Amino acid sequence: MIPFLVGSLLCSVLVTDAQPVPTGQQQAPALTFQAAFEVTSARNLGLEAARRQRAIREAQIRIARPLQNPDVAVEVSRDVPHEVLTFNVPIEIGGKRARRIDLARTEMAQSDIDVRVELRTLRRNLRQAFYGLLAAGERVRRHSLPEASAWRSRSAWIASESSASFAT
Repeated sequence: MIPFLVGSLLCSVLVTDAQPVPTGQQQAPALTFQAAFEVTSARNLGLEAARRQRAIREAQIRIARPLQNPDVAVEVSRDVPHEVLTFNVPIEIGGKRARRIDLARTEMAQSDIDVRVELRTLRRNLRQAFYGLLAAGERVRRHSLPEASAWRSRSAWIASESSASFAT
């Protein structure tokens, strides 16, 4: 789906560049690969999702760091004893908090890798579409030259002569 979107974006830009410019107007600058990359990276939903996932992972690190809050409870009843005060302080044994923080940091590193993978995939798809369209435009330009028309008619004549010699 992404190569199709990138190709359609580039195709629309190249088609608008290929149209003749009326006299008195300046032609818009040609689309460069870097400009196309900036546009597609700003509008790519997969890359945006990976960047937002990184923000979620940063929040998970902040959530894993604090210690658990103590708990205080007071009960008043008509039975004996009349008042009860409980104070509960959770103690994490065995490095649970440290493992929780390490896990959040590992997931953060994974999200950084995901962002880089999305950027590389986007760059590769854009490169294929961009240079493929440039090559197609060059082929169209070459076929529209008068020399190309003569070359095509000569090639057709050779093909018809060779097929005639095989038929006899």
